[in-house]
Amino acid sequence: MTVVRTVFDELGYHRMAVFDKESQMFKIDHQKSFPALRNAPIVEAVIQIFGTPTKRVHDGMKDQIVRRFPNYQVAQTQRLSAEFEMSASATVDVQQSWEAFRLVSADGKYVAQLGPDSVAVSRLAPYENWSNLLIEAERFWSVFFELAAPNAIERIGVRYISQVELRDDESANDYIDDAPVSLSVLGMEAETFFHKDTFPIVGHPFKVDLGRVVRVQEPPLPRRILIVDIDVMTTGQMPLDHWKSRLPDMRFIKNEVFFAFMKNATTKFC
Repeated sequence: MTVVRTVFDELGYHRMAVFDKESQMFKIDHQKSFPALRNAPIVEAVIQIFGTPTKRVHDGMKDQIVRRFPNYQVAQTQRLSAEFEMSASATVDVQQSWEAFRLVSADGKYVAQLGPDSVAVSRLAPYENWSNLLIEAERFWSVFFELAAPNAIERIGVRYISQVELRDDESANDYIDDAPVSLSVLGMEAETFFHKDTFPIVGHPFKVDLGRVVRVQEPPLPRRILIVDIDVMTTGQMPLDHWKSRLPDMRFIKNEVFFAFMKNATTKFC
């Protein structure tokens, strides 16, 4: 049986954990199902894999990438760095280096990055489903595997970013438990808010970063936006053939955290 327990750290900050009641450890149960949310607030879902390359992925490989992904627009992202020379001429040496390939699908809903040591695949809103995201991640991983020939996986990440526009009569407290601190006794209310916690999962090779943000978006009209960022990551290096077997556990953790943390998700987003 799993329960949600609210605890507080030494500074009094709210913490959330999902426990197995008998063992006091997080329990991964793939027999458990989660509600399908017709209006899920997901604005981006990401699968990212970091590998230890044995081959150098370089900008000359662009033609190969284009051939493998004809339905994607391919661009090279660059990194600029500047070095200042303290002399009478006060010259500035600006260096440009290749950083990654950025690919965008024809409909603009899938975005991928192929870098020297990692591959990341994002699905933007409207979110489809896990199966389609996984298919695209596998396609890009196979190309990264061919080009970079990694000998190990350093880290895997499964990240889901949700966004809710708050109405004038709503606050972050209507959706999450640890919302901005109120100074209403002084006549002040928080306009923006940022909080991030890291949760190691005892007994499992994973950890979770949970971020919560309230920001004001000005143009064309002022809007308050609540962002909930759930990022599940592996801890420790793993063999190449383990990457796909880790993903079901990571998806379960993401779902468990979302439904434990978000208030009344099944009624607000159905």
